[in-house]
Amino acid sequence: MMRSSTRSPVILLLFLLTIPKFSKPCIQLLDGWKQLSPGERAKLVKVVFIGKVVNLYSYDATSTHAADFEVWKILKGSKFVEEVLETQSSPLVKVYGFGEKMNCFSPVNPGEVHMVFMVYANESRALIARYDDIFGATAPATAKNEEEVLLALGWKTWSSWSRCNKNCDGGEQFRTRVCVNKECDGSSRESRKCNEFECYGLKDIARHIREDQIPPLSRHDNIKVENGVIKSIPVSKVFRYYNYFPDDFSMLFRFRVVALTNIYLVAMYDYRKSLSLGVRITPDLVSFGFEKSSLFQFRGWSLDFPVRVKTDYWHTLGISIQERNVTAYWDCARIGSKTLREKFTLAMDAMDKISIGEPVLVSSIERYEIEISELYFVPDPGASRQQCDPPIFKPVFHTHEIEGSGGVSASEIYGKEGSGTPNYVDDPENEVEISWSEWSPCSKTCGKGKRMRVMMCDMENRFFDDKGQPTLKDECFKAIQTFEEKECYLQDCPAQCDRSCLNGGFCSGRNICRCQPGYHGDVCEKVECKIHCRNGGTCVGPYKCKCPSGYGGTQCEKVLCNPPCQYGGRCVKPNVCDCLPGFVGPYCRLSCSPHCYNGGVCVGPNKCRCAKGFTGESCLQAICNPPCMNFGVCYKPNTCSCPYGWHGKRCEKAQCYPHCRNGGTCWRRNTCRCPQGYYGNYCEHSLARINKHDDKKNFQEKLLQFPRGRRL
Repeated sequence: MMRSSTRSPVILLLFLLTIPKFSKPCIQLLDGWKQLSPGERAKLVKVVFIGKVVNLYSYDATSTHAADFEVWKILKGSKFVEEVLETQSSPLVKVYGFGEKMNCFSPVNPGEVHMVFMVYANESRALIARYDDIFGATAPATAKNEEEVLLALGWKTWSSWSRCNKNCDGGEQFRTRVCVNKECDGSSRESRKCNEFECYGLKDIARHIREDQIPPLSRHDNIKVENGVIKSIPVSKVFRYYNYFPDDFSMLFRFRVVALTNIYLVAMYDYRKSLSLGVRITPDLVSFGFEKSSLFQFRGWSLDFPVRVKTDYWHTLGISIQERNVTAYWDCARIGSKTLREKFTLAMDAMDKISIGEPVLVSSIERYEIEISELYFVPDPGASRQQCDPPIFKPVFHTHEIEGSGGVSASEIYGKEGSGTPNYVDDPENEVEISWSEWSPCSKTCGKGKRMRVMMCDMENRFFDDKGQPTLKDECFKAIQTFEEKECYLQDCPAQCDRSCLNGGFCSGRNICRCQPGYHGDVCEKVECKIHCRNGGTCVGPYKCKCPSGYGGTQCEKVLCNPPCQYGGRCVKPNVCDCLPGFVGPYCRLSCSPHCYNGGVCVGPNKCRCAKGFTGESCLQAICNPPCMNFGVCYKPNTCSCPYGWHGKRCEKAQCYPHCRNGGTCWRRNTCRCPQGYYGNYCEHSLARINKHDDKKNFQEKLLQFPRGRRL
């Protein structure tokens, strides 16, 4: 709804001096035009703030109108904003000079949040939109634009948040920044609440690991894990008094990355070496996973949440498990919620172990190094959003009397959940024991709901009246009539998008996708590439390249040879090695000419190391031990090739063909040794058959006819 606006002539004149002189239609001026960055525009103006549009005024003679803003953050010129507020009773800040985009002005509408660039009119004490550029009076109110403006105005980036001064029941942490100019608007130190969950049932894993070191670390020391240094502790040292933990719980981390590849922040294994629970971190995602195995089946689950890990920066991470829902919080902001196919149950036994800093791939040689200062298991799924307060916008000036004003706070969206554990209250005077029940389930499965708990009175508080009937003390009657309600928020209600949101984006409204950092487009299909992919690589994520075959590395800058170049060779092209003298390609193997045979290995230029059973320069000569006899040839290790008339393993046995007869024995090639009474080459003749009337001369002539036979 437009309001009428009366301007003084001074304001009208000043605005006419600030607007650009457009002699052509605005659409023609856009040809070749490049808009100034928010940082450049911030240097040219007097005032920059972030605020929400509350009211609009009517157009005037300049074809522009004024607008009332609820100021959320002042980035520059706070003293000028305060001077403007001194002239009016409303806490809203009035800014002149907005209009239609077709006229090259910056359009604003009620309910929108903008970063606004203004000049200050001293005479009239008014703020006027400044147009050093087309549409230049406003910019999107994003964290990136805010950081760019603050850097341009002299602020260095904020430090990491300090460690929380309490590990539960509400603590405080702070961060600082430095101004390099003479003066900057804003504070150099900020604080916030942290670890607001209850202490009951808290498991401080980091403390147990510190105490388990030799020598033990102090509670202020960070736990450092790197290549070859993995910290682990038996489950029995953490869960000492009972062997179970609630199925609905939170895991909270505070860590800093020095170098990172793919490691488990925390991992729990059972006696079968199966992953009972694991939280994995890479440069661009956080993953929650676990495995279930039996004699007949193995199943594993993994839920991934996209993040952006900064080097040398303390990050916070919260993982909440409730029923089948797993919700992740990164640096205090909720980054997503996903559903498991079945309910997760953390079953532990004394043989389990808890490890931190373990690489996912044991054989990985890439360097990693992280430091962990906090690692808690909390028996409350709501603890993940109570680890620290997320960044919020809230009015700088009080606007409680204005309908619809006020910042957006995490506590307004999510009700703080209790742990569901009894809060025992002692009343020594009346000896009445009262306690709270567990919180009831949330009344809604998505969106805002309510949960309730009631006060209970223990059975020991019964006593008997005059008639012997059991009754309760008055304090118990009061207790059982007391109840508490809190808001709850299990998950976002599903929105409807005709097309699926890509790259981790999720549907936040009717055909509206909310994209993860580094992606944009109607369905988050476009990548805002933060690195340059080389050697024909394709950008598939803000910090991720898909490399062609033969290249690797973050930017595809590394040439790969598979297998790698050996003996000092250098990979110069995909699968092409530049080898030292005496070695040959494609992978710089040793050179032997002629080749090494029979399983021999080239161990130096023209030098073979022969396999067992072979010898010689090229391993061509087989070894028989003992050697082959009777001119046999060794042709395989301990295997002889025998000449005609010999056989046996070493050619030591003679062979007669045909075989010796009548009990004769072959004692050399085709020569038989005959038993007494037989003769001939093969002992085939018998002396008994010789004619009794033959004389001695005839007998010797018979023997001479068979010279090869020999009588025993």
